[in-house]
Amino acid sequence: MLKVSKILIDRQETPAALSEPTPYLGWQLESDRRNVHQTAYRICIRDGLMPFWDSGRITDSESAAVRYAGPPLNEECHYTLELTVWDNHGESAQGKAEFSTALFAPRFLTAQWITHTLAENHSECPVFVRHFSAEPVQKARLYLSACGIYTVRLNGQEVSQDWFAPGWTEYASRLQYQVYDVTALIQPENTLEITTANGWYAGYLNGTRQVYGKQTAIFAELSLTCMDSHRVTVATDARWQWYLGQHREAEFYHGERIDCTAVPTAPQPVVLAEDLNAHAPALVPQQCEPVRVLERRAPVQLLHTPDGTPILDFGQNMAGVVRLDWQGSPGQEFTLCFAEALTPDGSLYTANLRTAKAAGAKIILLTHYEDSPGALLADVVLLCGAQESPLDSGSIPIKAAFLYVGEVLVLRYMLDDPAHSNTAQDLTSEALTVKML
Repeated sequence: MLKVSKILIDRQETPAALSEPTPYLGWQLESDRRNVHQTAYRICIRDGLMPFWDSGRITDSESAAVRYAGPPLNEECHYTLELTVWDNHGESAQGKAEFSTALFAPRFLTAQWITHTLAENHSECPVFVRHFSAEPVQKARLYLSACGIYTVRLNGQEVSQDWFAPGWTEYASRLQYQVYDVTALIQPENTLEITTANGWYAGYLNGTRQVYGKQTAIFAELSLTCMDSHRVTVATDARWQWYLGQHREAEFYHGERIDCTAVPTAPQPVVLAEDLNAHAPALVPQQCEPVRVLERRAPVQLLHTPDGTPILDFGQNMAGVVRLDWQGSPGQEFTLCFAEALTPDGSLYTANLRTAKAAGAKIILLTHYEDSPGALLADVVLLCGAQESPLDSGSIPIKAAFLYVGEVLVLRYMLDDPAHSNTAQDLTSEALTVKML
């Protein structure tokens, strides 16, 4: 039996931001027979319920990089592609795919890059917000990108199920943007909120931070087509504000920290990202499949460590996140730790994982160099000792100053919390022993 297993429009299955009016098409076939090849195909495209183009039956074996040969597609429209193929055994198969177009010309670039006023080494996740009024609309498209990663809500509703948008690119030269159809979410009074995290752009990557930039920023434009067909735009500019919500940290390597008791901070004015506005990377539509949830799995069993800590076993190694529902009291903390194996005694094997920042430890850096690269990873930076010249490097007075401050901190910690300090000493000893060996 012949089957159309996949249809691609510009290398994607369901592109939502097609920027090419004459895209390349492709498809994959499956059959339970041997010696099967395509002999002909037919492509029909519909704009809503209305026929837009019909290729008719074309005798050809090509099924990759087939150039769309109909009239140019229209901007900001949703299309349905219906495909029929025939093989050399006289069998036929049908397939269907949907896709949407974006603006073909860069007219949405009226938006400006905006950022916040947090310190350059911040770990918090600022939320950019704009309140606006709108009349009834025919359609609404949100164009969005960020230096960092983002999630977006309109009137309290999640706009997208994508993860880690806009994706990892060479930010200095190229940055992807996404397009979302938000027609159904528009109300007379609206609130658009975009939460950002450092991601690959400014977060921890390859042993350091801020590889590409120092602060997150967003670029957004909401294009509204009203009932009388005139257009209204809501774009990022100086009228936007930002605040801090419950997400206090989100790093790929250091984990995520959420304070469900946190009260949102008072909104503050945004800052125009002058460097980005002057030297912005080229914005390109999404060029790869988005990261999305493909499967939801329930734990297969509940285990317990020797000290009673619960372990949820999902039955296989995978990439994913945990959804946890609980009822707790204010101030209660939940810590989720992930691992791939158990130790012989039934504890979670974490020896191959990061044991400091990702495990909730606070990092204190002692340095005499204010711009030390280590300051990007530290929670507290203590400047001690005088600046050294090249000839004084490693001087005894500076070493003594460092040791004195360190001893005071350790002693204070041991006196304040003797129980946890003993545990910390054991963990430190175990970690250092491996490194020294």
